[in-house]
Amino acid sequence: MYRLSDIKAELFSIKKEKEHFLASLEREKNSYDRFGIEIENKERDRDMNKERSASFLETSESLKEKNKEFSSFLEGIVDETVGKKSHKDSLSRVIQSLENTLKLKSDKLETLRNNSRDLELKKQELDYTVRSIVERMIEAYKTDVLLAEINFDEPFNRDETEKEIALMKSKLGDMGEVSLGAVEEHKELQERYNFLSKQKEDIVKSREDIMKAITDINRTTRKMFSETFEAIKQEFDVYFKMLFNGGKADLILEDENDILESGIEIVVRPPGKTLQSIMLLSGGEKAMTAIALIFAIFKVNPSPFCILDEIDAPLDESNVVRFCKVLKEFLKLSQFVIVTHNRMTIQLADILYGITMEEKGVSKIVSVKFNDEFAETLTNQTVPATK
Repeated sequence: MYRLSDIKAELFSIKKEKEHFLASLEREKNSYDRFGIEIENKERDRDMNKERSASFLETSESLKEKNKEFSSFLEGIVDETVGKKSHKDSLSRVIQSLENTLKLKSDKLETLRNNSRDLELKKQELDYTVRSIVERMIEAYKTDVLLAEINFDEPFNRDETEKEIALMKSKLGDMGEVSLGAVEEHKELQERYNFLSKQKEDIVKSREDIMKAITDINRTTRKMFSETFEAIKQEFDVYFKMLFNGGKADLILEDENDILESGIEIVVRPPGKTLQSIMLLSGGEKAMTAIALIFAIFKVNPSPFCILDEIDAPLDESNVVRFCKVLKEFLKLSQFVIVTHNRMTIQLADILYGITMEEKGVSKIVSVKFNDEFAETLTNQTVPATK
């Protein structure tokens, strides 16, 4: 009886171990399956990584080629920039040389004019002296030495010649004493006259050379003026339309045959109006037209800085908005010093200088440098433009 119970207990223990083993086997099988799935996932990830690696290599090669192309393009731009800068410096030197040459020729022309006036005065004095001598000789010898003619081609007769000499001596005796210095004085005056004549010829030749130089200068000046006038004319129409939101503006030469001495007429047509002279516009329209012309000239021939003194004073608020819009374009090209009382114009400034009088008769300067954050705040507070 005791033996049977031991066997049952042992069988029960073995059964439990079997169940435990089967459960462990099931867990190991599940782990095996899970590891198999993970291995498959890892293999798929490996294949994807290989594809990505190949794609990255292709992209890297493409970027290297683009980098080489960009480097070549950048080198070309740098070379072109250096060439343009060199060309600009060369043109500046040529312009400076032409200006210096023009100044030298102008100074030379003025000097020659002064010399010409001096020589003209001296010539008049010499003519007066010659006339005085001739008058004295006519009064003393009853003959005009300038009109006297001597002919050596007639046949010589000694007896008649001696009689004529004796007659002339008798007449000279009747005339009285003769000034022996008259011949020498006439010789000196003749030499002086020849010298002045040569000087006059030199002056005439110099005058011809100067007139030729002036003609060349005028031709070059007319060409430069025509080119600049046409450029300003086009820019004037563009900025007039920007400031008036439309319309048309034109510059007309009063005498196209003589452009250097010609006047210029400004003809404009604001939106909704007919083409008319600037003298028929209102005060605000005249001011806007003048501003458009100033900006056109400044665009064609800019300078390092520009001073505007209360240019926006006659403008209303909507016109000031358009004025500020145009002014912003020029702030990239040059520096502006603006005297203004308009708040909208002040908002464009980088540095503000104000004059205050805390004590009577004592002025004080107050300066404010705007930063980007403060400038943005002012811009957000701008009053909308009214129509």
